[in-house]
Amino acid sequence: MSHVFEDKKKIISRIRRIKGQLEAVERGLDEGKECFAVLQTLSACRGGLNGLM
Repeated sequence: MSHVFEDKKKIISRIRRIKGQLEAVERGLDEGKECFAVLQTLSACRGGLNGLM
């Protein structure tokens, strides 16, 4: 677990980025954005989550 404490700032930054991307997905759905744009943002979220893991 020591690596988690050493990289805490990077982990928090990545989580905030993912949070922002998920909020963008929600906004895109509310605004009726193109399906491709929403799926592209979802793909970026998945990439961020995979990187976090």
